[in-house]
Amino acid sequence: MPVPDTKGIKDLRQTQIAFQKVGGLTAGLPDCSIAVDPSARLVGTCGMKKAVNRVFPTDPTGLMSSHIIGRHYDPWLLCEVPITTGEEGLTFEQLPWYLAMGVKSGVAGVGGTDKTWSFCPALTSGDMPDLATIRWGDNEATWQTTCTFARQLVISGAAQGPWQMDADIIGRDMKNTYLYHGYGLYGDYPVSYHPYYDMFFETIAYPAPLQTILGQKTSFYLDQSCEFAATPTKRTGYLIDWKATIPAFHPKFFQDGELYYTTMGLASRSVAFEGTLEFDHALTKHLIWDAWVNKVPTYIRLRAEGSIITGVIPYSAEIDMVLELENVETLDERDGNDTTKFSGRTVYDVTCGVPEWCITVVNIDAALPI
Repeated sequence: MPVPDTKGIKDLRQTQIAFQKVGGLTAGLPDCSIAVDPSARLVGTCGMKKAVNRVFPTDPTGLMSSHIIGRHYDPWLLCEVPITTGEEGLTFEQLPWYLAMGVKSGVAGVGGTDKTWSFCPALTSGDMPDLATIRWGDNEATWQTTCTFARQLVISGAAQGPWQMDADIIGRDMKNTYLYHGYGLYGDYPVSYHPYYDMFFETIAYPAPLQTILGQKTSFYLDQSCEFAATPTKRTGYLIDWKATIPAFHPKFFQDGELYYTTMGLASRSVAFEGTLEFDHALTKHLIWDAWVNKVPTYIRLRAEGSIITGVIPYSAEIDMVLELENVETLDERDGNDTTKFSGRTVYDVTCGVPEWCITVVNIDAALPI
């Protein structure tokens, strides 16, 4: 009886990440031709797919066959890396990693023991993402892509559950080998050699227990004036679930002598927001339905807190938004109680301290893994 091959094991899947250092041929941008060795584990459920849009020409060839061997070609290359946080949920420690790839580059934790990360997009100029190398696989195969960034981030939360992140991440290409730059002697002369090796995971300790951001520890604030810098009004007994969809960056393809994208682009920064509230007259009828009918802007803050870091400062994640409502539904129900759903998009308010939207995270990390 033949000895069976070792099989891939689900529990041995992992995702490793490191942000790429600035350098290379383009000043101020990472060199996408050079991967960096991952230095941290990204906790969640990952996938990796090579998208090539392969073309099989069907022009007549004089044969009763639509294809001839070797006739196909790949007009461009892209790697898709969808990541969801799954049962682990979104954590205070790793939320800045996603925001760096999808909101704004160059952000670092500021402060003493407690570090504040402020991801407030520049609305009068363009932002760029931080780019990362990501490895993914199991005990039998490892793949890698470079210069990854987010096309879209979806953050959501619900009562009795954790915050979640669905990240549409992309990279340049997908490989499962790497080129090792070695050096030796040929006689008395030093030479370099470049043998290929199978891709492997770095030896990285599993993260210390991360702190999941919980829906039950999230507070809901709503006003009809800009109160973010003062004392926004906390509303208790209303918010059931919510979802914020953040448009991030897009790959730009040019005739630059590369099959890959060669830079990133940016369109509107408006966040799409949806929420479900328990219904009553005071808030959901007066401040939501009437605001929609009367075209009144709505200022919303979502703030989740975790354990204390130092003194009275806790781990926290805060989303501030200036919203104009697009739709408010009439009554639905949850457990026999009436609810209402609403949706809106962020808008620019020049006089507000948060002119459209901002996400702030407080944890104990000072920098991204590089």
